[in-house]
Amino acid sequence: MIKFDEPCNILLVDDSSTARIFLKKTFEKAGFTNKNFIMASDGQQALEKLPSENIDLIVTDLIMPNIDGHELIKRIKSMPEHSYIPVIVTTSSSNRAKEEELLEAGAEMVLPKPIEAEALCEAWKRARYKMRFKNETIRAFKTAFCDVLNAMTSITLNDIVLGAKIDDSFFEDSLQYAISTLKPPGFKFIITMKRPLLRKITSIICDLKSDEITGENEKETLAELLNASAGAFVKQVTSSDQVFELNLPVEANYPLNDPEVSNCAFKLKENI
Repeated sequence: MIKFDEPCNILLVDDSSTARIFLKKTFEKAGFTNKNFIMASDGQQALEKLPSENIDLIVTDLIMPNIDGHELIKRIKSMPEHSYIPVIVTTSSSNRAKEEELLEAGAEMVLPKPIEAEALCEAWKRARYKMRFKNETIRAFKTAFCDVLNAMTSITLNDIVLGAKIDDSFFEDSLQYAISTLKPPGFKFIITMKRPLLRKITSIICDLKSDEITGENEKETLAELLNASAGAFVKQVTSSDQVFELNLPVEANYPLNDPEVSNCAFKLKENI
């Protein structure tokens, strides 16, 4: 059941204050409650508000001065810390070709102006799977990873193991792989694993003795764990009729910054 009373922060981006007020009233008319609306007059102002406002959903006009809606989408999707935010585009001047271009860039939906309450509800339904708080999203990925690891190794992890704190020393003697979604765009997954633990898991999965394991075996094992976990996660957060596609996992050099460590990261203890 789709709920319209979930609290969230919605960023409304339009160079017309009248259009922003009308859009806010349309949300309210459609039955949306517990929503905090943040206003921006163009894409540049919207980008400036992202770091401090904890935005859950963006509804943006297409044609605006400075940074327009299309460029705003591309910039948001290129920012790992904000790329998960769903973006709905509103416009009075678009055609099918432009809509396809916007959807390819990462828009969830393109709505014609003036927006009707029914269309807004439908857009909400399509965007809602991304509108989870970060800890819920990470919890879903943890579950996917645990299920994949258990299926491949019969190892069962508990919350204590998953809740280990990350510090700088964790990145020493570790291997890291990253993968992102091609469709729908906006998700990026990274697994960093201490090599002693990775060697144990590789030994189980590949049925190799410790002295038989090569660096290539370890890389392939981590890449496969990541690929399977990402696929399982995306299945959880997309509708059954929605197509999804993953890029290939690649070895990464992506040290997490402090906000990402505290909000998005978890690690396994070295001994399980």
